[in-house]
Amino acid sequence: MTNPTDIHRQIQNLRKMHVPDERDAGVRKQLLRLLEVDADGEILSVPCRFTNGKQTRGIAVVEPAGV
Repeated sequence: MTNPTDIHRQIQNLRKMHVPDERDAGVRKQLLRLLEVDADGEILSVPCRFTNGKQTRGIAVVEPAGV
């Protein structure tokens, strides 16, 4: 069985590897439309609900490998 602590550590290591690029602003813009935002403008992991609170929306970022 996988240890949750190991998974958390691996995720933190992956987050440190992020290399910002020009796509970040576009992805953030879409996330701001799709996820709730707190009073400080921070994105929350709570989806915005549409059509009387029953539906959410999503995004897909598709690019060739190595781009």
